[in-house]
Amino acid sequence: MSHDLAMDELIEEYLAVLELEEKSPCTIRATGRCLRRLHDDLPYGILAACREQLQAWLAGPEEEDRKWSRATRRNYESLILPFLTYLADRGLLPGGNPSSGIKRQRCPTPKARIVPPGVEEAAFAAPEPLLIAVYLARYQGLRRAECAGTERGDITEEETFIRAAKGGDPQTVPTHPAVWQLIRHRPPGALLIDEHGQPMSPEQLGKLAAKHFRHHGLHGRVGLHDLRRLFAREVYDLDHDIVVVQECLRHARLETTQVYIGLPRQRS
Repeated sequence: MSHDLAMDELIEEYLAVLELEEKSPCTIRATGRCLRRLHDDLPYGILAACREQLQAWLAGPEEEDRKWSRATRRNYESLILPFLTYLADRGLLPGGNPSSGIKRQRCPTPKARIVPPGVEEAAFAAPEPLLIAVYLARYQGLRRAECAGTERGDITEEETFIRAAKGGDPQTVPTHPAVWQLIRHRPPGALLIDEHGQPMSPEQLGKLAAKHFRHHGLHGRVGLHDLRRLFAREVYDLDHDIVVVQECLRHARLETTQVYIGLPRQRS
């Protein structure tokens, strides 16, 4: 068995563990990509890596225009370091865990993102299938990955079934009348968001949305998540109940919802 094949199998075994832990499909895919990239970039692969090599990789590119943000480095750490602990616990790191003693990146408290003007107008000018994702995000608060997995059979006039909600568990949300009017005449087995008859991945959907917004003069981090924020703000403006917004967004922590719509965190 080659060294690379052995590492591929170890990564697949670890991803299976993440699946059993009910990590989201997006997290599992991102972990797999990150670990394979790390293994390819390190001089002798992951199993023979030393702390200095790992630290150099986590520092990111040195070129000014390619430097990673602190949040990016922290994200990579969150994907890589648990895998190294997994390998160490199995006795597969003869030189010890290279992440031992590495100081983790600390991120400042996130600030609420202001939705740029013109996003909603541009979004509703989108062609299908992007338009369906626009409706699901703006009127029902679905995440990009949740939009990408939606089929016609998942939506009734009363509720929308989310196959791949964040965390891995299926969930349901009320169907907005505008969403129902848009899709109700589609055949029951039809894919709602597809590319040439094939399911569109969340990454493909994100690129499609970004391209559309750029075409309308909106650049930077503009995407379907901005429509989810508009949905959240609209819910909050109805009766100013942050707990209702948390339930509609399906956030596990109230603090996430507070930052999401621009409210100061409550102090105990």
